[in-house]
Amino acid sequence: MMRRGNRICHIVFLPPPCSNGDLHLGHIAGVYLPADIFSRVLKIIESNAEVITIAGADENNTYTLKKSIQINKTIHDTCELYSNRIQLSLKYLEINPDLFIRTSSQIHKKVSNGIFDKLKENKHVVYQDTRQLYSKTRQQFVSDSFCKGYCYICASETDAGTCENCGELIDHKKLLKPIYYSDTESLELQPTKAYSIKLGENRNLFTKDFKRQKWDSWIKKKALKWVSSNKNTFLELTKIFSEGLQIQNSKLNFLSIPLWFEAVWAYYTGIYLFYKFENFEMFYSELKTKSINIYYFMGVDNRFHFSISDSIVRILLGFKQIYTRMYIKPFLNINGKKFSTSRGRAIFIGELEEILNPYFLRFSLYQIHCSSKNNFTLRLYFETIKKYKGIVEFLIQYNVIENSFKTIDDNKSLKKCLYPIRKDIKNSKPVSLSKFFNKIEADIRTAKNDNDLFSGCYKYISLLECVLPNISQNKDLKITIPTLRQNINFIKLFNKKSVL
Repeated sequence: MMRRGNRICHIVFLPPPCSNGDLHLGHIAGVYLPADIFSRVLKIIESNAEVITIAGADENNTYTLKKSIQINKTIHDTCELYSNRIQLSLKYLEINPDLFIRTSSQIHKKVSNGIFDKLKENKHVVYQDTRQLYSKTRQQFVSDSFCKGYCYICASETDAGTCENCGELIDHKKLLKPIYYSDTESLELQPTKAYSIKLGENRNLFTKDFKRQKWDSWIKKKALKWVSSNKNTFLELTKIFSEGLQIQNSKLNFLSIPLWFEAVWAYYTGIYLFYKFENFEMFYSELKTKSINIYYFMGVDNRFHFSISDSIVRILLGFKQIYTRMYIKPFLNINGKKFSTSRGRAIFIGELEEILNPYFLRFSLYQIHCSSKNNFTLRLYFETIKKYKGIVEFLIQYNVIENSFKTIDDNKSLKKCLYPIRKDIKNSKPVSLSKFFNKIEADIRTAKNDNDLFSGCYKYISLLECVLPNISQNKDLKITIPTLRQNINFIKLFNKKSVL
């Protein structure tokens, strides 16, 4: 593992959302909260290791540009607005990544261009003729969410980024019936140039690496099928987009690295910053010889980016000792429809700060994550209130917080309690603490002496603080339970957003 001194390094990475809106319940329940809880548990299990959480905001994309047009702001001001809002939402929920990477930053541009230059230097990319969708009316090339049409794999409506239905990274040259996003102008393919990764000559290398990764079998099967197909001989690494992350010293104006590469590379920028490398060459040399465990938390639309596009680049860079695990959660729906920032069909964290206590909000979203339910309804909301009340009543009845300070236990017994979670981690399964809470709660209720009671309370609070940080310092837990007025306000908000 990568070490600073003698410490092993684990990296928990959360793909940066586009800076076109605040974080909503789907982001938190599917990605940010489980990653935060996972990293807290990992710090207990691996107390001698370095656990680094890296998050961020992707600011080099068409989704942010579209939002800036909608709200009549510059893209810079839009990035400032929503990247700051994303960080405020994380802070409100006590989700505190070690690094937050804004992809418009100079350091991210430096790292991304360093990666691109190494691929060129090692002759893994080729500059060749290609075609990109073009708007005659606007006299410009368009890409990603500025184009919409139908997926050539599953025929679902999609933009030219990633199909949310089947997860395919859309090749804009194949998009069916492409039109401009804001009107019905048909788009046509026009000739241009692009850098593309050469896949054919390294196919066996990719296959070998994919097989050794700690991915779920269905992800591995899809990745191997894609990389072994003779149809996939090149993977385009650039496109023409004026607001993207620009290639330095390019002969072609506005040639940029698309978000499914550069936004993913935010974890490289995080590593670069955390370990304070003096230059890219030192960073590159270090990662070629060191081993790292990386845990990706993501929605289903990101699986191509991390199982294929990121892995291909990593392999070509010679980073042979990076081991990845992917935790994928289905999209959260609201009344049967997918949460959507661009459509406004979402309950955003900023809208809840004046309504719900962050303890209750973390707990309820954690319950959604641990369940098989992916449809957020008012019934589910009230079910989580009932469960949360039960936790609060149990803590009060058995003086769990007060008794947790009386133990003579140390972290060894807590670690032993958590050893079964290691199996979940190795098998790339989301970590649910529910079964551990239930077991320890039963031990507390049936404790035969004070030592057993105090030990059980210590373990319970230590685990509960992974879900509800610093709850042992909360003097009045009852005020964290939603009141009648808060419930009424939440119902009004839910009804407003769920019909959009």
